[in-house]
Amino acid sequence: MKKVKQISILLALVLLFTTLGGAVYPQDNSLSAGTMEFEPRIYSNATIDENFCGRFVLVVMDRNISALNKRHGSSFFGDFPIKGITDLTARTETQVAELNEALKNERQTSDVRRSMEEFRQIIQIELPIDCKQNVLDVIRHLETVEGIVSAEPNFRGHLANAGNAPPNYNPNHQWALGRIDVQAAWGINTGHNTNVRVGIIDSGIADHVDFNTVVGNNATSIVNRNLGRQFINGVVQPVGDTTDEDGHGTRSAGIVSTGWNGAAGSVNGIGRNVTLVPLKVFDDTVFDMWVNSTIAAI
Repeated sequence: MKKVKQISILLALVLLFTTLGGAVYPQDNSLSAGTMEFEPRIYSNATIDENFCGRFVLVVMDRNISALNKRHGSSFFGDFPIKGITDLTARTETQVAELNEALKNERQTSDVRRSMEEFRQIIQIELPIDCKQNVLDVIRHLETVEGIVSAEPNFRGHLANAGNAPPNYNPNHQWALGRIDVQAAWGINTGHNTNVRVGIIDSGIADHVDFNTVVGNNATSIVNRNLGRQFINGVVQPVGDTTDEDGHGTRSAGIVSTGWNGAAGSVNGIGRNVTLVPLKVFDDTVFDMWVNSTIAAI
């Protein structure tokens, strides 16, 4: 439970950043500690017997010194050996341009600025040696550095059993949808819009008839593999495999959206024909993932 809580805190912080979050700030590392009020620190409870990598430390920066694509030099973090520093919340020039365009839209400006205010960078520090005790020692040090909210190891997670996929929508079978009163929501809007994209951060998405908009030779899948990516140890792969060897990601995707094609035995997702983007963070052998991959996928 301790590890789950730590991972949840870290992911909750990164979820404050949306695609439109952040802003273009000066790319320096200046800091006036005497006049700045920092956020409360979150201290790590990690122990050496837990399942984490001995090479990486994940650092959540204070929002007062966070900025989109802002660089933080090794001297900021302290006097200990560092092999590399990676901003897991970095965005491309195209995404920055989309942000600037959104700021021109009066309807979106307030939401965008709110995201900017809540944005916190998440930095991955790579250490030169693979040593779990060294990771814990570095975390203890980083917890004394002004401008750092929290520092945690790169924990390893494992897929839970998702159970069998349900048949065609029936309140007695797809009981979870009934609990959120999905039929009443469908009476207002079925979400029938392929321009809406939902990223599925999981074990990938398998090809399945339920994701087709129609049944037959002219079927079009709502799964967009061109936008999909595979992440290994926090790094996006140039040629990634977004298929699903476990089934967990496929079931998760089927809850979000399906093609509603009426095929026998098909599943009705909450949304109809919403575009699904597979963001694969679990491997195909032991179905484990590293937290830094999940952060990079977000």
